[in-house]
Amino acid sequence: VLVGTVPEDARPPLWHARHAQDTLDAVFADCRADPACHTAYPALARAWDTLLARPDFDGAARERLRASMVATPGLRSLPMRITRMAADGPPPPDANPGPPVAEGLYLSVTCAEDVPWITPADRTAATRGSFVGTYRIDRQAAACAIWNVPARKVPYPQAASDVPVLFLAGERDY
Repeated sequence: VLVGTVPEDARPPLWHARHAQDTLDAVFADCRADPACHTAYPALARAWDTLLARPDFDGAARERLRASMVATPGLRSLPMRITRMAADGPPPPDANPGPPVAEGLYLSVTCAEDVPWITPADRTAATRGSFVGTYRIDRQAAACAIWNVPARKVPYPQAASDVPVLFLAGERDY
């Protein structure tokens, strides 16, 4: 079983902002359609607009919100967190660091196989209209410049397998 699969041409983090925006839009629609959520958060869209206008909801804070949206608990609490942040501001960067991430491994792979092939036009197209913008891509490209691994195209095997494989990827699994 392979969970959360990513196509070989995905070029992380290119689509992170677009997928986060699509996920956010879907959560808002779900909340409007769910009587309990809509009753609890009738002004969710207004709270979101207020949050977007806050100067402390900058690129880093927006990226932390995006990162929190990659798992079900983060999505379920999103209306509450948006409402709270609109009033009180985003939490400090170290408030909820989350589980440890293998950043070195992630950079070793994406800096070699993905980031070098993201063009400025790709950045613009993939992030247009998203609340994250190019922040994540720009920061990762800067990290890759420091990480300094050689760019390479990886030939993925295209042969069929006799081993049955179940791929799981949800609509909001990005």
